[in-house]
Amino acid sequence: MGITAKDLKPCFLVNYRCSVHGGVKYQRGAGDIEVEGQREKSTWETVKVLDDREEYKTATNIRSKIKREVENLGVSSILGVILDKERLDDLEALVKEKQDEVTEFNTSAQFSALRFAVVRFEIKGDNEVALESMLSDMRDTLGELREAVASADYKGIREVVQRMKGYITVLPDNAAASVAKAIEDARVQARQIRRALVKKGEQLEEVQNQVSTLTIDAARFAMMDMEDAPEVEDTMDSDSDDLAAAMAGVRAAAVFYDAAEEEEPTEDEDADPFDGLMGAAVANFYNMSDDA
Repeated sequence: MGITAKDLKPCFLVNYRCSVHGGVKYQRGAGDIEVEGQREKSTWETVKVLDDREEYKTATNIRSKIKREVENLGVSSILGVILDKERLDDLEALVKEKQDEVTEFNTSAQFSALRFAVVRFEIKGDNEVALESMLSDMRDTLGELREAVASADYKGIREVVQRMKGYITVLPDNAAASVAKAIEDARVQARQIRRALVKKGEQLEEVQNQVSTLTIDAARFAMMDMEDAPEVEDTMDSDSDDLAAAMAGVRAAAVFYDAAEEEEPTEDEDADPFDGLMGAAVANFYNMSDDA
């Protein structure tokens, strides 16, 4: 049980850079320094001057969009974006589209200029250290997700899931399925936890007693390397009954949270921040119905 870098799908490491040059100037005044014992407080007055506000805003929006769309193709890591080899065509199409957009902007802009470049490397041999690093980060992130769910921290759940985009694209099928189920489980519970705490005024401790982490535990078990596997076996069995129990736990939690309740969103936070994050929607694996 457990996976290593050699079990992952063939991958590329993608590094990219998109930056805005010109169009903005910063003017800093003299600093004001206050010293009290070993404590020092420094304050500066900084003035930001934009040559053309709309042009600069357009440039920064393009930069942000490029960053988001490149990273959404795979898994962000400290070394770059880890990309499933089967998505190379998607990367090349995106790069061409964005290069055209950058060229169009630079041709018409008067004060600002965008610079955009992408390089990719096949991960193999000694470069597998990049995949090992990514796997380690994935395992740590699943641990953070478990802690957020166990704490009934719906904001924490959302933040962690945002960082998990692309995970299922590079994992072997069995591990990918387990992680996808854990993510969908967390999404459901984040919405219902917020409803219980904010809308219904339930007590945090009561909600914490109803959440389920079993699908996350199953995903963590699938992601463990061989050295870590025995420790996980101490807390959960590896047979299929655990996944069934996990799904039952999610269903029970949803009943407690009154999953059948439908309300019109009244705040931005009511919108599901996860829609589209993982690509196609994950199947309704625990067969919840509107009558639950």
